[in-house]
Parts: sequence; structure tokens; C-alpha cells
Amino acid sequence: LWFLENLKIRSMLSFLYGLPGETKGTARATFEFAKDILRDYSMVAGILTGFPIPLPGTQLFNELKLKIRPGEYQGDLERDDVFDYEQLVKLQIKYFTECSFEALRNFINKTSRLSAKVGKFGLTG
Repeated sequence: LWFLENLKIRSMLSFLYGLPGETKGTARATFEFAKDILRDYSMVAGILTGFPIPLPGTQLFNELKLKIRPGEYQGDLERDDVFDYEQLVKLQIKYFTECSFEALRNFINKTSRLSAKVGKFGLTG
């Protein structure tokens, strides 16, 4: 970011909440880190944030398939072409984090609101 800042290149930052091992403490640290970056780097144009999505073929998807109990997911993870990704994200959070879906969604919303505060010259208000 320092390099981009010195060259006056605007950038967008991405933050994911809910990766394996996430705790409320790591989510809070991520949020604070996002605030610090917006305060310190005026060339940051905004923030994108969300949950990691367990897509077929990824390690996250494969590990989740091993954890899901019968009846927990409405579909066939081996045969279906279309998946309920919101349900998969919720199950991934249940099995691989120490946070609730709602707590992480609150951090996503708070981080997204930071982006709205980014003015022409960095964080405002």
C-alpha cells in the first residue's frame, strides 16, 4: 500500500470474515486493521468484504463435505450442479470458526460502512 500511495494509485481492499480458525478476536482485529489502513492511506478508494464461499473443488468445500452430517444440507454435494451457497457458508462457519454467522455478518456490515466514509482524501468522520 505504501508503494501505491507514493505513486498516487488508488486501490480497493478486500477483507474476508469467516475463514477457518476465525474468532471474535480475529474478526475484531481485522476490522481495526481496516480502520487503520483507511486512516493511514488516503489513496484507498474503498473496501470489499464478505464471507469465503466454499466452491466445489476448493479445499474449503472438500473439508466441509467431510463435516456435514446427514440432513444438515438440503441437496447432494456430490451430484448437484447448483448449490445453496448461503447454507454452505453458514455450515462452514459453524464447523470451522468460533463465531456465529450473525456476529461475522455484523463485522462485514461494519467494515462495509467504513467504505462509505472514504472521501476523496481518505477516511472522514
